[in-house]
Amino acid sequence: MASIDKREGPRGITYRVRVRLRGEAERVRTFRRKTDAELWAKKIESDLGHGLYVPTTADRRRTLAELIDKFIAEQLPIRERRADERNVKRTLAWWKEHAGFVTLDKLTPQTIAGFRSQLLARTVGSGDKRKPVTQATVNRYLAALSAVCKWAWKELQWLPANPVLSVGKGPESTGVIRYLSDDERKALLEACKAS
Repeated sequence: MASIDKREGPRGITYRVRVRLRGEAERVRTFRRKTDAELWAKKIESDLGHGLYVPTTADRRRTLAELIDKFIAEQLPIRERRADERNVKRTLAWWKEHAGFVTLDKLTPQTIAGFRSQLLARTVGSGDKRKPVTQATVNRYLAALSAVCKWAWKELQWLPANPVLSVGKGPESTGVIRYLSDDERKALLEACKAS
């Protein structure tokens, strides 16, 4: 049920709405107009009644950096082998540095696609050996973030869904296909016959 409190302060009159439904965490927002407060309260009550995810005030304050730190501390040691763990930590460190400020309610596929563009613009190496980051590398960065978001969605319930799943992944190269030369093929067949 929603309750609306009229408040007077230095910025004038505001209306604070509190919505709580069947033991759910409380949702609180403040509005300048009472009509906006009433509309928001009705929408939140409806969404909660239909089982839709509605972030609390605390949910809206959580950042991607906070989520990544929690994932590294709690989830990464039980998921990855040591070599993989270093790579995942390095990838997540990039996400934390560049996108850590993004709050989880603003972590949308469009936001992630913007950071994907930043990744594609990067170069690696130094001097004459500088080259652009490959699409495969960008896909690995997206996969690491996807693991974090999936955990936040399924286990922590900090996200309504995994937003990375809606972000397009780029094509990866098929690798080098090598065929044996005539001499190599003959040597292989002779070795097979001899054994």
